[in-house]
Amino acid sequence: MPDSFFYLPERLLIRVTGSDRLRYLNGQVTNDLKRLVSGEVMQACLLTPKGKLSAVIWITLQEEAIVLEAPLELSEELLARLERYLVADDVVIEVIPPEPTIHVFGALLDDPVLQKISGVLVPRLALPGKDIKVSQLPSDFLKEHQTLTEDQVEVLRIEQSVPKWGAELTPDRLPPEAHLERQAIDYNKGCYVGQEVISRLRSVGHVNRLLISLIATQEEEGLVPGMKLVSPAEPEKVVGFITSVAKQSDSGKFIALGYVARDNAVPGKRLLAFDEDSKRTCEIIVRK
Repeated sequence: MPDSFFYLPERLLIRVTGSDRLRYLNGQVTNDLKRLVSGEVMQACLLTPKGKLSAVIWITLQEEAIVLEAPLELSEELLARLERYLVADDVVIEVIPPEPTIHVFGALLDDPVLQKISGVLVPRLALPGKDIKVSQLPSDFLKEHQTLTEDQVEVLRIEQSVPKWGAELTPDRLPPEAHLERQAIDYNKGCYVGQEVISRLRSVGHVNRLLISLIATQEEEGLVPGMKLVSPAEPEKVVGFITSVAKQSDSGKFIALGYVARDNAVPGKRLLAFDEDSKRTCEIIVRK
């Protein structure tokens, strides 16, 4: 595999300024912005009053502003959401153009040249990583190193069980279903939109379905998003569905992410994936 970096795709960047920016945003997001420090990035969710996802964002602290990063397709909805809750707050919301940026992770983080360059620490692939603006790189860096392709990044994302907006993350999803409580929710912070539902889910102890990682048992068995999941013991009962698929270059097997009823989210459990159109079935295993 080439050196461990890739270009960030097009994305929405929103700059929030004004004296009330921290208090205002802290009333909107699931994580506690008071713990955010310069040079790092915090993940958080914006929720509906019913606790469903409106967006999953990365948040960066600047000297006089807070910057939100979200998928580009959420531009209209996210801006409308933020402006809807503005009342008499001293807050200014503006979209800013993103600069060409690479994300570095793995062994390349130890590169002496890159270590001297300021960047923002962010675990985009659930691994230690750093965003660096292309304008900060030495002129010969991009010539000497080969970037990961979109397909290679997608394999890593699925291997690391990182949910993606539009696939695993959708407006009908509750954050704990995608395990977002691990880094995007602070259960001890003050009030925010949707907090009552999230707190109730925690007190109940579980949600009814969970995001899982899957792998086909045979190299030739192909998987596609949308395939239904069933237990071999009860093939007539659908217990989940596949959301994302990629093929590992080393094993040659298809791996996937999907949702299942929580009783089936057990590492090593065998399931069947089937395509309703082709009637094709594949045996898969829940990965650890």
